[in-house]
Amino acid sequence: MKKGRGADCSLFLGAVLQEVGIVQTVECPNYPPDWFYHTKFELIRTCFSANIASNMSPGFSLVESVGVPSDLMRGDVVGFSMVKATGVTNHVGMLLDPPDSFVHSVQSRGVSVMHWGDYWSERVTFAYRVMEV
Repeated sequence: MKKGRGADCSLFLGAVLQEVGIVQTVECPNYPPDWFYHTKFELIRTCFSANIASNMSPGFSLVESVGVPSDLMRGDVVGFSMVKATGVTNHVGMLLDPPDSFVHSVQSRGVSVMHWGDYWSERVTFAYRVMEV
């Protein structure tokens, strides 16, 4: 969230939601340098849900799916566990054209569009949908 430094996956999605007026502000928390090694804490999920859900613009709410819905839609925010043994969410992305593609931010590539396939769908831990109230 700082010029020249990029954004992690959850702050990137927060910035997207802020740009379109769904979120009022996005905080930039300080993660520990080894945040991605934490296998028993839901740092990404906690940061995203607390940061985004508590800053929704009037008229919008963030609804978490119970389980993973089979009817994912464009704009849904999806969490992933890249460490299958723990199931802890450590990455998030936003669906663009389900079931074909999603966008996310990765340190090695920056913001990129990826093919949605078995690799990603097998790692889903949650899905959030922005709803108008």
